[in-house]
Amino acid sequence: MSCNHEHHDHDCCDHDHECEQINLVLDDDSELTCDVICVFSIDEDSDREYIALDPGEDKEILLYRFSETDEGEISLDNIESDEEYEAVCSALDEIFAEDDELDYYEKDE
Repeated sequence: MSCNHEHHDHDCCDHDHECEQINLVLDDDSELTCDVICVFSIDEDSDREYIALDPGEDKEILLYRFSETDEGEISLDNIESDEEYEAVCSALDEIFAEDDELDYYEKDE
């Protein structure tokens, strides 16, 4: 899944994993290395997490459901419904807006 967001440098990850990049295996068995932008939830009450990935080369941000086992194994799943996808995009928009506001205030100090 992709989202129509501009690419930004954000530190919105609220997860304690050390992953900076993820290699995706595509349908044609080729690999795509993506930078991890952040791992986030739609809201505070949700246990479900999502990941935003930057595939580079001016491509759109990729969004997936994210989970991690106790052993550190990462699992990415497609977002199945349009409603869930829109909610994830909205949450990411809010994260970007908050991050931009923080950057603005830090520059003024």
